Amino acid sequence: MADVPIGGVTLEKDSVTFFEDLYRKYYEKLFRLAKGIVKSDAVAEELVDETYVILLTQINKIRSHPNQLGWLHKVLTKLALNELRKQQRHGEIPLDAVSEIGEEQSMVSFNDALPNGLKSEEKNILKLKYQDQLSCTEIAHHLGISHELSRTRLHRAKKHCAQLMEQERKKRGI
Repeated sequence: MADVPIGGVTLEKDSVTFFEDLYRKYYEKLFRLAKGIVKSDAVAEELVDETYVILLTQINKIRSHPNQLGWLHKVLTKLALNELRKQQRHGEIPLDAVSEIGEEQSMVSFNDALPNGLKSEEKNILKLKYQDQLSCTEIAHHLGISHELSRTRLHRAKKHCAQLMEQERKKRGI
C-alpha cells in the first residue's frame, strides 16, 4: 500500500481514509464542543485543528480504540481547558474582541484598533483572520504558504499584538 504524506506525517493509504472519515464524521461535534468551552469561533477552529494533528500522530492507537469520539473529545477538552488557563494566567484579550469592538465603533478601522508596533505582515494576517474571518487554511492559500506556516505566523502575530496591547495598557495605568 502506498504511503501518503499529510501534515508532516506519512500515512498508509488506509490510514488516510480512516483519518478523513473521522474528520468528516466528528469535525462539527468537536467544533461545537470547543466553541462552548472557549466562546470563540477562531480559537475553537484552531483547537479542533490541533486535535486532528494529534490524531495524525496517534492514528494507529485510535484505530483500535473502543471509543474514538471519546478519545477525540478528551484530547480537545484538555487543549481547550489549557487554552483558557493560558488566557487567564496571561490576562490575554482575545483578538475576536478587538474585531467586535471595531464593528461596534464603525468609525475605527480594524487596523486602527491594532496597537502601534506591529509589522505590516502581522497586521495583514490578523486582518485576514479577524476582519475577513478566514480560516488558517484559507489564509495559507491566500498568502501562498503552508497551513502550518500560516498557523505559526498567526500565533506569533497574536502573541506580539497581545504584548504590545499589554505594554499600552501599562503605560496608561489601566
